[in-house]
Amino acid sequence: MLKNKDFNFLNKDSNASNKIFIQNFNQLYSELKNKELSFLGKIGIKSLFKSCFHLRQRYNQYLDSYSRIKNITINQPVFVSGLPRSGTTYLHNLLIHFLDRDGLEFWELTEPIPYFNNSYIDIKFRKIRTFILFALYRFFTPNLQLMHPVKVNSFEECWHLFKSSLGIYNLDFQFGINNFGDWISDNTIEQSYSEYKVMLKIISQSNHKKDLVLKCPEHILFYDHIVNNFKDCKIIWIHRDPVKVISSYSSMTYEIRKFFLKSCSKEEVGNFVTERFYNMIDKSLKNRDINNIKVSDINYIDLKNNPEESISKISKDINIEIKNNQPFETIKNLKKLKSKKSYSPEEFGIDKDKVYQKFESYMQRFNVKSEFN
Repeated sequence: MLKNKDFNFLNKDSNASNKIFIQNFNQLYSELKNKELSFLGKIGIKSLFKSCFHLRQRYNQYLDSYSRIKNITINQPVFVSGLPRSGTTYLHNLLIHFLDRDGLEFWELTEPIPYFNNSYIDIKFRKIRTFILFALYRFFTPNLQLMHPVKVNSFEECWHLFKSSLGIYNLDFQFGINNFGDWISDNTIEQSYSEYKVMLKIISQSNHKKDLVLKCPEHILFYDHIVNNFKDCKIIWIHRDPVKVISSYSSMTYEIRKFFLKSCSKEEVGNFVTERFYNMIDKSLKNRDINNIKVSDINYIDLKNNPEESISKISKDINIEIKNNQPFETIKNLKKLKSKKSYSPEEFGIDKDKVYQKFESYMQRFNVKSEFN
């Protein structure tokens, strides 16, 4: 169990008094102290908090020195969203290639704020720090690398940019807690997205990024905050068989929880992911419909079977021109991202018929087909 003294570092600098960060920390800590954490899990969570606090400090210091960063414009960002394991990574990479846009690489996401004025030295330093983190990640959770291969320079999810505010929705999945995601959604996510926008400006300015394609499954929950912060944004939602994504993400979540928790069961993970995904879709659709948010919908099966035609449809929907019409080598390389770890729905206590019944209206609305027939 974590103890209060483990987090005395929060009181060592006045920057840690940031209201939103402290609120999120207190909520997360209150849930975690009731969990039976493993020895490595305690170390990992403590390391996460220190990393977030360090980024919080550096974020505030950067804004004090470069207040004009807020005047930078993020031009027509494209947001790729969808349930985890629904094909967001594949679509993200295809769009970067076809639209000739920039994505955010792993090192940029884990180390988003420059340390030095010399660009060459700074980038080398941040990549080295990222490589050390990456090496630890591969050593302690080797199965995750089989499911989702990560490299220092691979395009990854931008949830890392929410570390400066601790507004990280997916921690519920990783730590087996129940309320943190909903709590930040109701209380602090607006400010977190405001800071996320500034973080994108910092990266765009310091790393000379052009128009961005960004990916994060949790974006489906917060379309209203995306639109409020990026008036000319383009939003895409990729849809896939819920049994497939629930099974796949249950397998990934189980591996993460094995690291952090003393014990967890596969069936417990399967039930958690099923209910959480259902609630995410329900909330996302209500948000989207009530606020009349324009979203380009794409079906994973269509993307898999005919990527060029699917990208062409998206291009028309979001009114951004395709600039690269030679996708074959890119598609070939992206096939390497496919999970190399086997799993089954039954392994996690997932009843396919019950899931299809539960998600029936969603599947009908977006013409989502079963991948188990």
